[in-house]
Amino acid sequence: MRKLLQILEEKGHVKRCKVGRNYVFSPTTSKKRAGNGALKHVLATLYAGSLEQAVAEHFSGSLKGPDESTVKRLRAVIDDARDGSSDHEKASSQCR
Repeated sequence: MRKLLQILEEKGHVKRCKVGRNYVFSPTTSKKRAGNGALKHVLATLYAGSLEQAVAEHFSGSLKGPDESTVKRLRAVIDDARDGSSDHEKASSQCR
């Protein structure tokens, strides 16, 4: 486990802080930012960058498709993205 954390630290994915006699490791990237990067990678790798194709594939595997509340939430997300009014989280991981 130590070697894996050392490699992640060398690559800049985690940082460590000494607390007493121990080290505490924390991520250097917010969960949202890491998720966006992973999603972009999956889209590029499996769907030639097409979000539409990925969403269609997801819902085609479902027996009944999205319910009305899901469609409403997705429409709101799309509208927010068009307006540029979506919230952006700021990464604020600090050692104590």
